[in-house]
Amino acid sequence: MSFSVSILFVLHYIVPTVFLFLLWTGDYRTSIDWLLNLSVAAAYITFIYLAGHWNWVGYYLRFVLLAALLATTFKSLTQIERLPVYLPGGLTDWLEFGFFLFLLIVFARLLGTTVTGYWHKERSIDLAFPLRDGRFYIGHGGNSLSLNAHQEVDSQKFALDVVQLNNLGLRARGIYPKELAKYRIYGTPVYAPTDGQVVLASDGMPDLTPPESDPSNPAGNLVVIQPAGTELFVMLAHLQTGSVVVEGGQTVKRGQLIGRVGNSGNTSEPHLHIHCVRGVGQSYMSGGQGVPMRFKGRFLTRNSLVTN
Repeated sequence: MSFSVSILFVLHYIVPTVFLFLLWTGDYRTSIDWLLNLSVAAAYITFIYLAGHWNWVGYYLRFVLLAALLATTFKSLTQIERLPVYLPGGLTDWLEFGFFLFLLIVFARLLGTTVTGYWHKERSIDLAFPLRDGRFYIGHGGNSLSLNAHQEVDSQKFALDVVQLNNLGLRARGIYPKELAKYRIYGTPVYAPTDGQVVLASDGMPDLTPPESDPSNPAGNLVVIQPAGTELFVMLAHLQTGSVVVEGGQTVKRGQLIGRVGNSGNTSEPHLHIHCVRGVGQSYMSGGQGVPMRFKGRFLTRNSLVTN
């Protein structure tokens, strides 16, 4: 996991800094060279701004990165005022041009697939956000794989993983602490997102120490609610052991306490997993077809922030 964390910091800080440095200090022969360097930097930084895991490295720093791109762009404009549009170059110049063009194609493709994740064609369900009194960050969510790792499973196609941010815009005190209490969301009350009937409630599975997980019990402690008048099912998973206060067959009202956020099941750290599914087959976790969820009209994606 320490290697993964190192990669996160490289992707969010080191790589953007390198591109900004090259743009700031570049000795451009032509305006085409400058435009290509700018396009590469802008494509990568916009991609990481939208798709990055900023709850790990500081949510508010993503805006600093965007401001740095704008400042560097304006500064670099002063370097190209009298440059020709095009000049024939040698082999080294063409190799450099080809390398940056390749990077631009890769980053533009990543950015394109990310942007498509901000909307959906499927009919959605309106729900109340199940957490209160805090700043809640969507770690996974949206309609593309670059925004939402759940996209690989049909039933969880529109699932959300939610954490809570502290005043620094981080999900925890420390990079990847083992103590559950250091995660801002741990123990936060979870409320029913809809009126309906509890069709399944499970408790008793232990809260695990990060990075431990339990793949044999993917959802851990959970509550599944069938919204009144629908054939849909809403699952809230990874709840704290001993916290579930509803049971199967019980009718619940929107906003009613149902449990608390924990770290049970196949989870790497405390967070709330929620998804809606139509037609469950043999499993609420992996059966059926995922349904988009909207909260006060918002289709939440990675890096969405909910404050209530």
